[in-house]
Amino acid sequence: MFYNKKYHKFPARGANLAEKVYLLDPLNLTWLIPTKGSNIVKYKAKINFLFYIGESFIFAFFIREEIFMKLSEILYQSTEEIWKSYLSHPFVKELGEGTLSPDKFRFYMLQDYLYLLEYSKVFALGIIKSKKETLMRKFAAMVHNTLDGEMQIHKTYMEKLGISQQEIKQAKQSLTNRSYTSYMMEVSYNGDVLDVLVAILSCAWSYQVIGEHHSKIANALQHPLYGEWIKGYSSEEYRKETQELIDLTDKLGEKISEERMEELKVIFISCSRYEYAFWDMAYQKEM
Repeated sequence: MFYNKKYHKFPARGANLAEKVYLLDPLNLTWLIPTKGSNIVKYKAKINFLFYIGESFIFAFFIREEIFMKLSEILYQSTEEIWKSYLSHPFVKELGEGTLSPDKFRFYMLQDYLYLLEYSKVFALGIIKSKKETLMRKFAAMVHNTLDGEMQIHKTYMEKLGISQQEIKQAKQSLTNRSYTSYMMEVSYNGDVLDVLVAILSCAWSYQVIGEHHSKIANALQHPLYGEWIKGYSSEEYRKETQELIDLTDKLGEKISEERMEELKVIFISCSRYEYAFWDMAYQKEM
C-alpha cells in the first residue's frame, strides 16, 4: 500500500494553508508553506500535485505554494553570474593571491578614492530624498562611514604607495569611473530613496563578498601590501554596515509592484556591470 495515514495531515475546509506542513509519502517529501507575517516583497507560485491514495479510491488536489523572497535576494539572483565573474577577474584574483602588480593597485587606489568622493554624494542625495528624520540619520551615518571609515583604508595605502596630496588634487576620473558615478547620481537624483540604496548596494555588497572570499586564501590577510585591504572589507564592522544597507533596502522594498521591481533590477544589474568594468579599468590602467 502506497498510502500511510499517520504521515498525512489534510487541512479542514477554510484552514490556513500558510500554517500547514504537508508530508508526501511514499516519496517522503516535505512541503513547507511560509507562515503569515513573513517579510516578503515578491512571490513565485508553484502548483504541487499531491496524490492521496486510499484502499479503493484516489483523490487528487492542488496546493499553491508561495515562495516569498526579499528584494535583496531577487536583486542578487539577477546578477549572480556577474558577481561570480568578479572573483575570476585578473585584478581581483591576483589581489587575493598577492601577485597583483603594485603599479596597477596604485592606479586603482587613486581612482577608487575619486570614486568614493562621488559615492558619498549619492548617499547625501538619500538625505535630501528622505522624508523621515530616522532615515535621514541613516544616510548621514552612511556618508560618515564612507568619508571617515572606508576612505581611511585608502589614505593608509596612499602613504604606503607614495601618493601625495598634490597628486590627489590633480587626479582625474577615468572614463569608466566618471560614467559609473554619473549613472549612480542620475538614478538617485531622478528616483527616490530606494533608487539611491539599490544604486549603492552592488558596490558595498560585492566588496564584502570579495573581501570575505579573499580572507579565506592562505596568508592573504598577512600580505604586506594587500592584507589591509582584505582585512578592511572582510571585517565584522564592514559586514554590519553592509547588512544595514541590505536590511534597509528590504524594508523599503516591501510590497512594491512587479513594474517597480523590474526598474530596480535594471539599476542593480547596470551597477554590477559597472563594477566589473571598474576592475577591468584598473587592471588595464585605462583612462
